[in-house]
Amino acid sequence: MKKFLSKVNLKIKLITLVIGISIFSILVTSLLSSKLLKTALTESSETQIRSIGNIVSNNLKEKLDGAKSLAGKLSKNRLVEGLFLAYESAFYGAALFPGEDLDANTDQYKTLEETYHERVNGLAKDMSFKNVLLATKDAQIILSSSKDTQGEYLGRNLLNGKLMKTPLKTCFETALASAAGVVKFTGFFNGPFGTSAFFCVRQDAEFDHLSEGIKAGELMGVVITEYSHLEINKLTALGESLGQSAETIVLGQDNLLRSDARLIKEKNVRESFSKGIGHDGIDIANYEIGKDTIGEAVNGVGHAILRYVHKFKALGLNYAVIIEKRESEILAPVGTINRYALIGGLITFVIVALIGYVISSNISNRINSSNISLDNVTGLIEENSKESLIDSQELSNSSESMAAAIHESSASMHELTAMIKKTLDSVKNSEEYSGKSGEAVKEGIEGIGNLIKTMTTIQTTNDKVFGDFKEMNKDLVQMKTLIENVSKKSEVIHEIVFQTKLLSFNASVEAARAGEHGKGFSVVAEEIGTLAQGSGKAAAEITTILAEGSKEVERIVETISSAITNSSAQFEESVSLGVNSANDCEVKFKIIMENVKVLDGFIAEISNAGGEQSIGVNEIRLAMDNLNTIAMTTSEIAKKSHNSSKTLMLNTETLASVKNDLSVLVDGSSQDSIKEGQFEGFDAEANIERDSLNEASDIEDVA
Repeated sequence: MKKFLSKVNLKIKLITLVIGISIFSILVTSLLSSKLLKTALTESSETQIRSIGNIVSNNLKEKLDGAKSLAGKLSKNRLVEGLFLAYESAFYGAALFPGEDLDANTDQYKTLEETYHERVNGLAKDMSFKNVLLATKDAQIILSSSKDTQGEYLGRNLLNGKLMKTPLKTCFETALASAAGVVKFTGFFNGPFGTSAFFCVRQDAEFDHLSEGIKAGELMGVVITEYSHLEINKLTALGESLGQSAETIVLGQDNLLRSDARLIKEKNVRESFSKGIGHDGIDIANYEIGKDTIGEAVNGVGHAILRYVHKFKALGLNYAVIIEKRESEILAPVGTINRYALIGGLITFVIVALIGYVISSNISNRINSSNISLDNVTGLIEENSKESLIDSQELSNSSESMAAAIHESSASMHELTAMIKKTLDSVKNSEEYSGKSGEAVKEGIEGIGNLIKTMTTIQTTNDKVFGDFKEMNKDLVQMKTLIENVSKKSEVIHEIVFQTKLLSFNASVEAARAGEHGKGFSVVAEEIGTLAQGSGKAAAEITTILAEGSKEVERIVETISSAITNSSAQFEESVSLGVNSANDCEVKFKIIMENVKVLDGFIAEISNAGGEQSIGVNEIRLAMDNLNTIAMTTSEIAKKSHNSSKTLMLNTETLASVKNDLSVLVDGSSQDSIKEGQFEGFDAEANIERDSLNEASDIEDVA
């Protein structure tokens, strides 16, 4: 086989190789692309299905939670309280009594419907409720927002009538036993108007209705709102975007449908509840809440499908969203792409074969031309390699000498750089301590300023205190004047006492003259005399006390005046001295501050100059390091050039052999042979050079 290939032309080899590679590439690409495309389409469909499933489940939870919230808000609407009163009055006004199913379509009811129906029905639709029912505390339904001419809800009794077998009875009783505003949920079941769920909320009176015998806070009845499964159908319609064969349904924890199927009309909610049939035997109890499950399956009509199941909780009940899509629709693009890939592969094969022929011809011609040039170049390389060997030896010797000199200069520059760095560090330390001194002086100046302000404040306070003392002194002077005035008034009392004594004496004389008739008057005159004498004695004591008080006040005034005068002079002198000293310190601190700033300037200039010197020396050091590196590199290059020249000489023989092999490869047979003895003179020298190279390499490894 090897002999056969060596005789085959290069052009045929290349064309065969290109055609084989193109066929192999087309087959591998087709298989891989088909496999990868199937995987990509499946993964893409799974991602879309998961996304739609999560959206549907989240929307359903939000819908049910929102419906529960709206049911609670509806029970707090004041209109509902009024409706209870109006319709209950119409019920009893028509001579109807609770306890059984009744025909409540009376004239009174029809009159109320004309007034309230549109409003109540509009309120129910605004909240996405199918129907709103009002049940009295006796379980009698007195209002239905939907037209209920057949009496499916209206007039029914939840405890004893037709609806007593439905979950509405339990919902009503639970809501009745709960607090007002607490919402109870029935779940979905088949009612008179289709499959629906109901919310029940107890309604208590917000206001007093004395004419009806109802007080605020008393039970009025239960508000019941109906939520249709058709609202869930609106959510599952989102799955239609997945494709024509895609189906989205919702199952309850009883495995019965909560939404109608789109593709199979027989699978609807009413049929599911009436016949107890779920969806292809799926039991949602086998799935874990909150986790998605997706995989291949077979539906009820035998089609391979991709099935997604997501189980979740809503209003305390378990539900599952199921999305199915046929694999045939998912993988439909694969067949189309494979057909196009086959056509493209054939076209590619023809084009590649033509290109391979052109390229192989071009390569073969170029190799022939290059082989001729290679023969000529081989001789030139041999001559140039010998000259290069001599030159590289001289370059190696020179570079070693230059590297030694540069290494010594570089070491000196390193020492000089270290000395300048040490000097700069000292200058920086001086600058740091100078800055700290400046900050300390600055703080001292601020402290002196604060001291001056404090002394000024003390002086102001002192002036105020002395002013207060002067005012007090004035008050004492006024007190003295008042005492003197009182003393003068006491003299008037003395005068009155004297006159009273005189009158008492005269009365006694006149009583004596009167004889027996004047004895009583004599006693009175004697008593008046005694009182006058006591008043005189008290007046004398008051006069004495006032005189002593006046003297004491006068002494205090003189003492305070003297103390104020002496203390004021001394304090003003002390404060003045303190202010002057603080001002002198402030001036001296400012002078020190100016000197520190000048010193900082000098240090900064020294630091800048040292920094510039350091930069300059560092640049010189870097330059010397670069020169040292260049010298070492040059030396290494020279050695490598020397070794390369020797190796080049050794490889000249190999080059001649390669030229002969190319001739064999292109034409299938040898055109020339290596001339005998052409490199004989060089072989011995080459062996010596090879040994020296190995020894040099060993020495370098040891070093």
